[in-house]
Amino acid sequence: MLSKELFDFTVLDRADVPFVLLDEFLKTWDGVLDAIFFFRDDEFPPIDGLVRDMGLKAPDQDKWFRSPISITRGCRQDKILRLRKMLKPYRYVGMLSYDDFTLQTHRLAGTLLLNCGSDLCCHAFNDHSILLRTSPQVRKLADAYIRKAIGKRERFVASHVRPMPDDCVKLWQSPEEDLDPIQLKEICRNDFMYSSGTSPCCDFHDVPGMRLYNTTTVFIMTHPTIRPRVARMLKAGGINAAFLDLSDLMSINMEAARPLRSPMSFSLLAIVEEAVAADARAFLGTAESSMTGMIVQRLHPSTPCPQERIARELNPRHCYFFSPRPSNELMPRRITNLYANRDMEGQEATFKRR
Repeated sequence: MLSKELFDFTVLDRADVPFVLLDEFLKTWDGVLDAIFFFRDDEFPPIDGLVRDMGLKAPDQDKWFRSPISITRGCRQDKILRLRKMLKPYRYVGMLSYDDFTLQTHRLAGTLLLNCGSDLCCHAFNDHSILLRTSPQVRKLADAYIRKAIGKRERFVASHVRPMPDDCVKLWQSPEEDLDPIQLKEICRNDFMYSSGTSPCCDFHDVPGMRLYNTTTVFIMTHPTIRPRVARMLKAGGINAAFLDLSDLMSINMEAARPLRSPMSFSLLAIVEEAVAADARAFLGTAESSMTGMIVQRLHPSTPCPQERIARELNPRHCYFFSPRPSNELMPRRITNLYANRDMEGQEATFKRR
């Protein structure tokens, strides 16, 4: 996929944020990294393969280092100075990070609704992550799908259904009509999603949906391989959900005034799905998913939800996540309730206890 087609770099330019795209960088660089820095305490991942997939070459293992900054070690000024000193001898450095630069940046609203306290990485993430926005081209494709499949003036709510982890996705791909509850419990971290989705009470869909937001239209994001099961679960509750398929994306892209040149793929489909969900009246996500985090942390200017919802200073109270409550009641919860009266130090302590 072409980064220039996916993201709105004019926002970064206006904010004077320096950046360089890898394909442009490689025009004057041979792609050989001088060092690798890793933000975790556990074993190094398969770095050679990860770097090779990006068209780069990893340095020898004696140049693989652990960052003094992480969610477990914190991000104070002394640690930043130490990292700067470690980086000084090298020109081309690869930084391996997922959710470990600062606390749980991939989940829900990340740190955007937290008091960062003394954690400087948290402040940096809050200041700069919201500047990475979806491109106008992608938003136009999302708008074209909404007009075609939902209706330009039709209110709708959106939800992201993501069984966790990947082995649970494979279980949901099973052709069996009903899944084994023992397997669900053993394999899935959010097995409650399945039991609630097949429940006739339909709390999964209704609380952030029809009654509260006065709509009968639901847009569902989920991996194409489990859509048949998710569609059956919703239909059992009387909901015929809208899905964006790869064939839909190819069609609206061909009809676009400025079609994307990026190859059609499930990854590109997911990015356009995110833009559609960002336009919803309300959004219900899956707490552990980074895709949910992208939507919650970045939504559309015309909607009242959070990062494009938070990025544009929109009210996050119309964003929800799916979770069991202590009473074993399976209901969507407002994201604002999760973050109420929490700060970075309290979140870090909670994370360490898990």
